[in-house]
Amino acid sequence: MPGKIPQPTSASRSARFKLGFIIQPGPGSIHLIAFGLYLVEGDYLSVAAAIWQFPLIALGMAVLLICAVSPRLPFRRVAIPGAAFIASIAYSAYLIQKLVIHFVAQFCTTHNLALTSVPALVLVEICVYAAAIILFLAVERPFLQLRHRFAPRASVRTDAGTCAALPIKR
Repeated sequence: MPGKIPQPTSASRSARFKLGFIIQPGPGSIHLIAFGLYLVEGDYLSVAAAIWQFPLIALGMAVLLICAVSPRLPFRRVAIPGAAFIASIAYSAYLIQKLVIHFVAQFCTTHNLALTSVPALVLVEICVYAAAIILFLAVERPFLQLRHRFAPRASVRTDAGTCAALPIKR
């Protein structure tokens, strides 16, 4: 029959189940990240921990990202308030974090605060995000608006309902 939809075989069901188990945020990504962090616990850093920590954490974060963009998994259906704003200042935070960490470390040293204490780490987070917001609002956003004013991008609607940028012919 030409109009008949093929049914999945047991092999494809099995493969889909295994892939779904790996991509699920609980058993897959969280365990990868936790194991990657567990590898460096202790007083010294072994060669095996140095080799395996970054790939395990990166793979766990990649699986979390897949879960966030997959329409079938629950992360896509849950709206996280403020996530879009944090994503917009992420590049600014990346650019400014080393400078801010240096200043906070100097502040903690002059005020006899241990650099690995919870208040020092919370202070670093707050200062990095505050500096990233200032950098984003003072530098990045005005230049993005300038770019949009002088070099607008033409966009069209695709079948999926999203906008796709088209190259501008000059």
